[in-house]
Amino acid sequence: MKKLFVLTAIAVCSSLMVKAQKDGITRFSLGPELGVATGTFSNFAGLGIGATIQAEHFFQENISGTAIFGLVDYFGTSYDNNLKYKSTVILPLRVGGRYYIGDGFHLGAQIGLGFVSGPLSSTGFAYSPQIGYNFKTNKGKSIDATFKYDGYAISGGSLSALGIRVAYVL
Repeated sequence: MKKLFVLTAIAVCSSLMVKAQKDGITRFSLGPELGVATGTFSNFAGLGIGATIQAEHFFQENISGTAIFGLVDYFGTSYDNNLKYKSTVILPLRVGGRYYIGDGFHLGAQIGLGFVSGPLSSTGFAYSPQIGYNFKTNKGKSIDATFKYDGYAISGGSLSALGIRVAYVL
């Protein structure tokens, strides 16, 4: 847990320093995530609910780098009369990139680590291909809606989920 705190602190401080040096081309977004377990993960987990914060730094008008951290809790499924699996909590810590096609439409991918606790507690390789759109608000801000596939290669198997992240861009 101490390592996780230190990694998070370093990521946040680095993001803030980038923001101070390159004002106007780094954005932060914060929002909820919904996921549905797929594959063998769906044998003991179902719906996932959580929240993430993401930093996005633009290198060009249509190319950006991303870093994300958050928490998603997948509820355990029932397997016998009144017996239920424990929930699985995943803390994703990933970096990646986005390519903007047109006005707001984007394709992206992220890789990193997934800290998993629950029936299969482990730390593993995380990956997430994504497709999304940034909707403009009346006040000039935007809402980022991203559909994604999250995969986690952990010891003892793998976990996967389809998800959506709807975040307010700060």
